[in-house]
Amino acid sequence: MGTDHGGRADGPAHEVAIQRGFSIDRTEVTAEAYAACVEQGACTRRIVHGPGIADNDFGCDDPTERPRYPANCVDRRQAEQYCAFVGKRLPTEAEWEYAARGADGRPFPWGDEPPAACATAVVASVPGACAHRVGPSEVGSAPDGKSPFGALDLSGNVWEWVADPFGPYDGPPESSGRGVLRGGSWDYAPTTARTTYRLPYMANAGNASTGFRCAKDD
Repeated sequence: MGTDHGGRADGPAHEVAIQRGFSIDRTEVTAEAYAACVEQGACTRRIVHGPGIADNDFGCDDPTERPRYPANCVDRRQAEQYCAFVGKRLPTEAEWEYAARGADGRPFPWGDEPPAACATAVVASVPGACAHRVGPSEVGSAPDGKSPFGALDLSGNVWEWVADPFGPYDGPPESSGRGVLRGGSWDYAPTTARTTYRLPYMANAGNASTGFRCAKDD
């Protein structure tokens, strides 16, 4: 897990033992699926929220107009609530990274090279249908970027929450309230789509670039 060739937060490379079998969702949770949780009263409505962020719905994928787009604008607690609603949980950071990079430790889910087109990853500055759009694409829109286990969009589209608090690998977790986002997103550079890249972010904040997928014990 981690790397000795990335940013300070991404290393050092170290061994981690995952103690239990797990499954992870093939795609990010959709706006349509999250809306069903809201209708049942188990989830709260998605809005852009957090320190310094306007409290409005701009940028949040509408479940009626964009049902198959990611359920973005969520904070970590909202992601946890949805996963519990469907009998699952957020993946740990180690589980997420293993699902993305496989047993061979690849730097991107599909292999060694950065994304060169939207069909591989929906990130900024790549050619294709996503190049000039504002916002994420439908889940599963980048089939060439599937992971060794067949999971889609682990790089790009929206950042994904994991269960862990943020902290250095070689030290205790922070007490700042920051969580960890993984995988890059539609408005970030391809370098952030690396399987080892970690973005610390306030766990009680959500915006148009934050989403999630769920996992469960086998």
